[in-house]
Amino acid sequence: MTSVFKKIFNYEDDLSVFKGIDANRIACNTIVLCGNKILLGCRRKKYAKGMWCLPGGHLNLGESLDKCFSRELYEEVGVVGSGQVPFLIVEEVSEKYIFYHFFAYLRIKRKRAGWFVNKEPKNFSCWLLFDYKDIPDEMITSHRLAADYLFSKNRVIRI
Repeated sequence: MTSVFKKIFNYEDDLSVFKGIDANRIACNTIVLCGNKILLGCRRKKYAKGMWCLPGGHLNLGESLDKCFSRELYEEVGVVGSGQVPFLIVEEVSEKYIFYHFFAYLRIKRKRAGWFVNKEPKNFSCWLLFDYKDIPDEMITSHRLAADYLFSKNRVIRI
């Protein structure tokens, strides 16, 4: 089963199109920036096993996007984060579903970089900081699209 990444929304766009969408079809992922480095985890679970990804996960029923960004960041890497800056939404379409990936970024100070803890060792083998230019090729597509968008100078995304 292949997915197609059809639409890109900026947070400046009209987000009313997302009202009423099943929470199970929404994920919130945070790009954690430490200087020029980005935090990535290597997945262990069946879905995307061996692929690198951003901290994040599914929106819970009745949960706000801000709460989901913060909860997932804490659950996966132990970072108590607030102040994430939402910037991008990617629509993923496959034969079976439409899924929305919401992305935010959070800058942390270098002294906090060692505070990352793998709180879900059954789900992730490790969490590491990478220079953007050294991001592994084996990265979840929507996550790579968001990283490329955030680091591009003209904010143009190529699918």
